[in-house]
Amino acid sequence: MDPVDNNIKFALSIKDPNVVFYKYNYQVIKAKRAKVYIATVKFDQKHCPNCGFCELSHNGYYVSRVTYLAANASEPVYLELHKERVICRNCKASFMATSDVVDKYCCISRATRQKVFMSLQDD
Repeated sequence: MDPVDNNIKFALSIKDPNVVFYKYNYQVIKAKRAKVYIATVKFDQKHCPNCGFCELSHNGYYVSRVTYLAANASEPVYLELHKERVICRNCKASFMATSDVVDKYCCISRATRQKVFMSLQDD
């Protein structure tokens, strides 16, 4: 594994092996300076979930920007996830890689949602 990947995963407390970080930078998002960590999410299955055929071909990436927990509230943290898309050569169904970091069709991380729910529960 890449040392950059290990350090970012340790700093963000991410244990998902399908997420591979390879870069980070600062960007201005919503008029604030924000940290952006860029990662790819690998498709971990070897067989088609629909028909069981083992011929899957790469079909590009879906890029999503996910809000993540920040230790410093004045500097938000975002994850730019490049989710791998594959297509089955047998049934022509397409699938996207998933991760434990974020729910499917969601742009807020599970850790952020859990932190919000915990703060609402206290009040």
